[in-house]
Amino acid sequence: MNTEMISKTKLRVIGKYPDTVFHAFDDRAHAEDFVLRGRFRMGNLRTYTEIEDEHRRDRSEGQGHFQRRGKVTSVDFSRDSDETTTTTRPGYVDTHIELLNPKFVFCCSLPTVDLDLLRKHRPWVVRIDQPRRFAQEVSDYLQTLPYKFVGGVEGCFVQYNKGEKTRTQQPGAAAVIPLTYIQKPATFSAEKEFRFVVIAWAQPSKGFDDDFLPLDLGRKLDYVELL
Repeated sequence: MNTEMISKTKLRVIGKYPDTVFHAFDDRAHAEDFVLRGRFRMGNLRTYTEIEDEHRRDRSEGQGHFQRRGKVTSVDFSRDSDETTTTTRPGYVDTHIELLNPKFVFCCSLPTVDLDLLRKHRPWVVRIDQPRRFAQEVSDYLQTLPYKFVGGVEGCFVQYNKGEKTRTQQPGAAAVIPLTYIQKPATFSAEKEFRFVVIAWAQPSKGFDDDFLPLDLGRKLDYVELL
């Protein structure tokens, strides 16, 4: 793919969006900065594997994992000789996917989330009433930065099926690559997460790969309320 073409392509809003999402901050000043000035930051997904709180930490972040239909080969070793027996039969094959591009996320929750659960770790909760509009503003801001991004801002409903079986024998790249940033283990399902995702162009060694991507939309977000 031509990188010069990507740098000139207008970033856009991708994906489907709910009517409302919630985001929790650990500090009131940060929450007010977001609502009143449009200042916040998106986190590099690789940093989520090292969160200090073990209840929120997900060591598998950034990796897609599923079991697909395929041929499973087993090798049996004889205890009494050097002979081996090889058998092949239909079964499920573990498949892992990684995307090297740095992935930045702004993690929110759907309206069905338990707000008390959100406040348990981060007490200052904001409601974003027009998520698609927010994504558009983020996309427009990214266009002003000197870094290259792929596509634009993608809205993602997190899937809590990491490691589970799929009926598809050989899923295509368009289906499996997003699993690297939208898939989590079922144990996190209570978070009912929705993510705004931005993917940096190029590998970490050649592009922007800081722990955080700071954004400053430069105005009050009138569709956001501090609860």
